[in-house]
Amino acid sequence: QDSDGKISRDEMLQVLRLMVGIQVTDEQLACIAERTIQEADQDGDGAISFEEFATVGQDVELGGKGQG
Repeated sequence: QDSDGKISRDEMLQVLRLMVGIQVTDEQLACIAERTIQEADQDGDGAISFEEFATVGQDVELGGKGQG
């Protein structure tokens, strides 16, 4: 959204809200966003770069370390 090339926690929350609608609470969405960023953020900057996102996407798609 801010064109910095990274997905921030707030941007992750916006995407999750669009994906799940009203099926989960804001608290649940915040937990999901936080966990996703913690698992994907390899350089520790608090956001997910395209490269980090692609790595996590591959792990999830292949049933790898992103699970569990």
